[in-house]
Amino acid sequence: MVLWFLPRRVRCKPTEQCGVGDSLCILAAVLSFLVFLPGCDIPGQGDILLDEGQKHLVKGDWRTARQSFEKALTAYKNDNHGLGEARALGNLGYTYLPASDYTKALSYTESAFNILSKSDMSSPSMLFSYAMTLNNKGALLSDLGALNEAEQLILTARQAFDDLWRRIKWNPFSRVDGISAGHLKNLILDNLATTYRRKGDVSSGVAGLLQVFQGGLVEDRDMARIGLALTSLQAGKLNESREYLEKADRFGDQPENQTIQRVLTPRFRMLQALVLLESGLQEEALTTLGKIDHDAISPEYQALFHYVKGETFLTIGSNIKALEEYKTAKALLEDVLERIPEEMRSRFLETTILGIRRVDVFEGASRKLKRP
Repeated sequence: MVLWFLPRRVRCKPTEQCGVGDSLCILAAVLSFLVFLPGCDIPGQGDILLDEGQKHLVKGDWRTARQSFEKALTAYKNDNHGLGEARALGNLGYTYLPASDYTKALSYTESAFNILSKSDMSSPSMLFSYAMTLNNKGALLSDLGALNEAEQLILTARQAFDDLWRRIKWNPFSRVDGISAGHLKNLILDNLATTYRRKGDVSSGVAGLLQVFQGGLVEDRDMARIGLALTSLQAGKLNESREYLEKADRFGDQPENQTIQRVLTPRFRMLQALVLLESGLQEEALTTLGKIDHDAISPEYQALFHYVKGETFLTIGSNIKALEEYKTAKALLEDVLERIPEEMRSRFLETTILGIRRVDVFEGASRKLKRP
């Protein structure tokens, strides 16, 4: 999963430290405009625009958020603020994921990575953003099927995060620039687990998810439960998968989780439907699919949605309805493929979403209904 950047509302000047230390400068960021410390700047135009874009992200208004981030990028360039540019670029990349536009998402993320990789990592805020960007780039490449490169990037993100953890002596609830340290760590572990599972290394994937589950952040445990439920489903352990899903009934109440909730809930519902389908409960599977806000999910997950509906209709003998769903799924993925770098399309199709290869979705209409 890709994480967006929150703005730091009060930031230290690049050439000096706050007179009272970095920790209180971070506290000042949380207190926003109410606190001013010696050696810290009040928010610049880029910070204000980044904050504005973040508010639109939480509401799911991706296009307006993108406009704010584009303006923030311009402001940061005018201020020669490299860290700000990287954050604006990272956020811009995030806004293209709801449209499954991997080419643009990856391009902006790589631009952010290029800036940060050449920067001085003595600043905790810089190193934190570097770890986040490594994780985001790795997550995108994992989704695109470049699993070995994704694994190395996410492992490097974990190393950078661990170095920072030792330097700052954090606990999971410590925050940098509005993001909890534990939450970033869990996202890194979750992305690494997903990549391992896609490579067939189930045991390493499960070990990573168990670390998330045991990490102390209640709001991230359901993210781990979804991964564990998927792993159990792929292993044919339906009862175990169902138990994990029954416990994953919420995705956290903190503001930073609202967008994550918007992303996770449809995946959770589709995974529920798959478990019900495998258990022979077709009507319940269709009811669960009906709870998904179709228009609020990306074209890629819309394709999966129609594929699962097709599977369900096929199981109950409604072949005409199944064919319609398969054709819709294939058309959606064809559209997504146009926004994938050409050299990555074959690997993209072979990579799984919720344990299903995209190529199975892509070929469903022609393959599924021709079998005896």
